[in-house]
Amino acid sequence: MGMEGPRAPETGPSPLPPVTLPERRDAPALTVRCLLPDGAPAVGAELRIRWPQSAMTTVEASPRATRRLRVTATTDANGTARVPWQPLFSGTARVTATVGAFEGSLALRTDEPLESEHELRLAPTQALRVAARRADGSPAVGMRVELGPAPLDLAADATPPALMVTHSDADGEARFDDVEWLREQLARRGEQRHVALTVCLPGQPLTQRLPLPWPSEPIVVQLPPTGFVHVLLRDRDGALVDGIDAVAIHPIDTAITTELPRTQRDGTNFEVPLGRRWQAGALGFGDAEVEGPRSADEVVEATAVHRDDAMHVRARILVPGRWPQRLELRYEQGSRVAFAADDGFVCLQVLRGNRSDTYDDELQWRDEVDGRLWIHPLRVPLQLGHVVALGDLVLREAEPQLPLLVTGRVIDQRPPERRDQPLPMLRAVPAIGLPIGRFPVRPRADGSFAIHDEGSGSNFVLLIDPNEGDVGPIPFAAGQRGLEITLR
Repeated sequence: MGMEGPRAPETGPSPLPPVTLPERRDAPALTVRCLLPDGAPAVGAELRIRWPQSAMTTVEASPRATRRLRVTATTDANGTARVPWQPLFSGTARVTATVGAFEGSLALRTDEPLESEHELRLAPTQALRVAARRADGSPAVGMRVELGPAPLDLAADATPPALMVTHSDADGEARFDDVEWLREQLARRGEQRHVALTVCLPGQPLTQRLPLPWPSEPIVVQLPPTGFVHVLLRDRDGALVDGIDAVAIHPIDTAITTELPRTQRDGTNFEVPLGRRWQAGALGFGDAEVEGPRSADEVVEATAVHRDDAMHVRARILVPGRWPQRLELRYEQGSRVAFAADDGFVCLQVLRGNRSDTYDDELQWRDEVDGRLWIHPLRVPLQLGHVVALGDLVLREAEPQLPLLVTGRVIDQRPPERRDQPLPMLRAVPAIGLPIGRFPVRPRADGSFAIHDEGSGSNFVLLIDPNEGDVGPIPFAAGQRGLEITLR
């Protein structure tokens, strides 16, 4: 199956389509004026906001991913940028600005009023730069690079949890800019002196401990001799398939899986160590097993074939008046879950089953803050093929809404070092009987909450996120108003 030939084309994660962000006309705006160290306006600085998140622990740091995860604006000739201020959750939003060799950041509480203008003084960058090099010294392109807390024994934990993720560019270089946020996350985990850097070579992650602060010069990571597994996705007729959210590969003898997002029509390349057997595939496709390359730069092709009963539906999910955001969606009568990425894009896998002409279903999203249900009908002609792009789907509020169970307020009296963490999730369950509350609810920025849900009976219990272990279950009666919860 192996073959000698020209080096496979260097393909990292494919670029995302441009996103037009809807802006509420009544939304407040954040105005930031960026200045260079000498006081001159920082013209053309890229301004980004990392909002407090409900379930995000890993931050994509590459330029491509930044467009998905954070609001971006560019400063004008006065060094000023203005962006809508639309936090969904309470906590601390971090505003970062970068231009050339300078950067800076602000930490703003979402539950405090904005100033008319915030000044951000930039300083020489402290970014961590990584240079991934192949055995012959050439750039290693498209390698996933991670930063996270450093375990004491790297041999016992070869793949530390990732806090930030990026991919190496055409020069084999990866860059992590948001230094202050990373330091905060490490400090919360009790790590003040080291960080783990991992270049994710499939089946053989290369991890090292770096001291804090890290060196100013690029960290060079040398790969062992490698070849390529070139993964192709085809339908049953042999036609190439693209647009699948991720293609994955792992060695037969381990479960360490490496993914690259958004497959391309001409295939997806994985740079792999020599002399191993590999399994490759994607959601809705059969697995392809191949003997890997045995000499440097050898290219081995692996073809995964689409399952007859599977179909992929791609769309961008929008909520009226909001930025595209990460959403937990339900479909197949609520029995299946899919996650829209932070740019709103989602790929649903559906089974054709006994349907002959059309797939009919409903897409659902429950607003964590106010408990309202948002829906969109899914009607997909099956004859369109294995991968169907529906474009933008704008959710609408479902009518009628589920009954209102309880309203109240969370009073935040936690220590200052925990105040920038989001308020905990709340879930209502019956005091007796089967649990309900499929969708947890997060309080608003001011601590208020309202929970809508279905169920019978009059006595319920409010469960608090287990990470807030000092607050036990709170009983309440259906329809109760003004329930207060104090976090200490």
